Amino acid sequence: SLAPEWKKAAKALDGIVNVAAVDCDQHKELAGKYGVNGFPTIKVFGENKRSPTDYQGQRTAQAIVDAGVKEASKLAKARISGKASSDKPSSAAQDKSKPKPKAKPSPASSSAVVTLNDDNFDDLVLNSGDVWLVEFYAPWCGHCKSLAPEWEQAASELKGQVKLGALDATAAERKAGEYGIKGFPTIKLFGPTASSASDAQDYQGPRQASGIVSYALNQLEKLGGGLKVPEITSTATLHDHCAGKSICVVALLPHIIDSGAKGRTDYLSQVEGAAKLVRGKPFRFSWVQGGDQSKLEHAFDLSFGYPAVVAISLDKQRYSVMRAAFDSKSIATFLEGIFSGKEATYPYDKLPAIQSVVPWDGKDAKVETVVDDDDDDILKELGLGGSDEL
Repeated sequence: SLAPEWKKAAKALDGIVNVAAVDCDQHKELAGKYGVNGFPTIKVFGENKRSPTDYQGQRTAQAIVDAGVKEASKLAKARISGKASSDKPSSAAQDKSKPKPKAKPSPASSSAVVTLNDDNFDDLVLNSGDVWLVEFYAPWCGHCKSLAPEWEQAASELKGQVKLGALDATAAERKAGEYGIKGFPTIKLFGPTASSASDAQDYQGPRQASGIVSYALNQLEKLGGGLKVPEITSTATLHDHCAGKSICVVALLPHIIDSGAKGRTDYLSQVEGAAKLVRGKPFRFSWVQGGDQSKLEHAFDLSFGYPAVVAISLDKQRYSVMRAAFDSKSIATFLEGIFSGKEATYPYDKLPAIQSVVPWDGKDAKVETVVDDDDDDILKELGLGGSDEL
């Protein structure tokens, strides 16, 4: 343990070098300022107090005393020669130290990472039927800040397949305690049937987006689950699902009256099968009911009936329509052709507005029998009797 050695060193250096200790749990902002990520961390504030150095020596009282005396000697010699730096910051340093206006944060909706807390964690993650990777972080943690852009990129690439969440463990102390979080960042994997902390697995993989994505997709293959193909019900949902450099794959399915619930489910199974065949590539799948989005169909030359598939790149403003059988293998082949450049794509000027619709409830269409009283009157006038005689 460092504590007794630290006390011995402090006593020996009394009046020569100041020896102090900081509780980073109580002073998280200070820990963040000096990039403290592991414990114990020892910093030496020598000649330049604004730029401390890390102590890498042995954790014994003698080694600590030797390091302290050496640093004090350097400072004394610098003062004699007149080279010692002033503790007063220069005007340039003062300018740099002035708080800069913070950039306005992006709207929460623009992030692919789901923000988790004590209240929503169980509802969103546990028993969700989805595969989750959850990062437990602290706002002051330097490694967490380095991970943030990689985590965001991975979440964007995995959208529609694996969900990525982030939980501030300093604010959500209940969940952090429940999952035994002691260091930051800690990442845990939750399978589609996870229902408690005992079902979570520690993630020990890469901290780059590509490695996170590769790991997540491998786990998805092993664990099953994954998101169902979402229905596009408004312009907002289309942009939310398809924004970025991914290719948006939209399936136009027959009206529920024509296919019934079973038929629609079968069509969606083919789309989900295609999604599995092209996992790891930048495709995001969705669907609309044929006839509901006439502007979309007109803009992308979808006039040959349903089911149909169109692939749209919002980033490049290009599209391609599949002209093949509607099955998993054919859809995947079509998309592989787009990815390799073998499939022709065409430009479009502007993405048409999406008509807002009520999401499908998973059931068959309600068909109501309408009795027209006028028909009975006409039959009676013709002497053919009314509905009572039928």
